[in-house]
Amino acid sequence: MTFFACKKEDNAATAPSYATKVAVQFNVSNFASQIEPMDGKNVRKAAVSNSKDASLTTVSDLYYVIVGTTPGFHIVKSVHQTSDALDFGVIKDSLDQGSYYIAVTGTAQPFPSETPAGAFPEIFSTRVDFTVGSTPGAPLALTLQRRVGLLEVNVLDATPADEVKVFFSYEATSFDKTRTVAGGDRNTPMPVAAKSATKFSDFILNDLNTPTVTIEYKNRATGATERKFVVTKIKANNKTTVTGTLYSPDNRNEFKVMVNNAWGANPTDTNF
Repeated sequence: MTFFACKKEDNAATAPSYATKVAVQFNVSNFASQIEPMDGKNVRKAAVSNSKDASLTTVSDLYYVIVGTTPGFHIVKSVHQTSDALDFGVIKDSLDQGSYYIAVTGTAQPFPSETPAGAFPEIFSTRVDFTVGSTPGAPLALTLQRRVGLLEVNVLDATPADEVKVFFSYEATSFDKTRTVAGGDRNTPMPVAAKSATKFSDFILNDLNTPTVTIEYKNRATGATERKFVVTKIKANNKTTVTGTLYSPDNRNEFKVMVNNAWGANPTDTNF
């Protein structure tokens, strides 16, 4: 097999490329030190190599999207890293000079490829604008912020025989990892997971709406199904606690809504 190559001999100079690519590097760091896991149950315990930021024990999957913003918006690169990768938390590339933004989403489990049937997993994300100049700059540190809130409902006087169920209205149905925004609302209320006969809790992805918590229970005298509706508020990186009684004779069906701004702190129990 024989190959031939030739080059046109003339005095014309080779046209330069549009731009010289410049090395860029992004590091995910420090978000767990700023946003503490609720009680340690959600912290990934896997060993972390020396090259990884210690905060990355909180997540198992990272999703990067680099978007060029000039001359028009276009996806330049999309990367999915898992915690067993040696470079987990660091992305290196070379880009043309210009304006961009990078969107990063971190989750404690693989991000659902379709709308989840139940609650979303715990989600952290950030979106940062940056410019690539003629020479490499310092690595850009990216701090992820928790995007979900935590809803906890405590029915203090319930028993297993009461068959209490809790539902949440206006849970988001999608999360756009390119724009780091939530979208859509469920057509039917989402069941909130029962942790015991008296406690229900789930992560909630809700950016826009004022949601409603529906507590469904049996009337102890008649056995009929009754419902209690509580309008509340869910805020990212905040714990919302709904506490009250259904059967106590003095304050039946009274619920108080609290938003605990200190993520992970125990809510103040109020008896009424």
